[in-house]
Amino acid sequence: MIDAHKILPYFSRAYPSARATDFSFVLVVMGIFIPLCLADENVCADEPKSPPPLATFTARQEPIRVVVSLDGVFESDKVYNIVVRPEEWNDMVVHSAVQHGAQVNKNDLLISLETRKLTMAMGDLVIEQRLALLNLKQTRKDVQMLERSIPQ
Repeated sequence: MIDAHKILPYFSRAYPSARATDFSFVLVVMGIFIPLCLADENVCADEPKSPPPLATFTARQEPIRVVVSLDGVFESDKVYNIVVRPEEWNDMVVHSAVQHGAQVNKNDLLISLETRKLTMAMGDLVIEQRLALLNLKQTRKDVQMLERSIPQ
């Protein structure tokens, strides 16, 4: 059994600024803790108990199979950047495009653009080219007629 008379002098030397209520608190804690230690042998036992015996297993040779599931994206060694930089026609609208990182094969459609205005402009250029050719032919015939009409 522990005497409070033996504990109080030690506590007062260790904590000289402690009040009497601190001493009573220590006594209350000791009064609760000591009976618990005496009731349970594992809490305050001086000698550690031996651990339970370990189970033994026999080892056998087998291939080890490791299965890992990961989330990620594989990138190809051959990567080609597709760049569209229209200098004249910068008001094109993208209808559809292949997602970044999607697998594509040869002759797959990568991007679909609204080209109605571009097609109309190209048609106008073709018509202007035909008119320019007709104009050139007409000018050549005029030159031939002028050459015939002017005496040399």
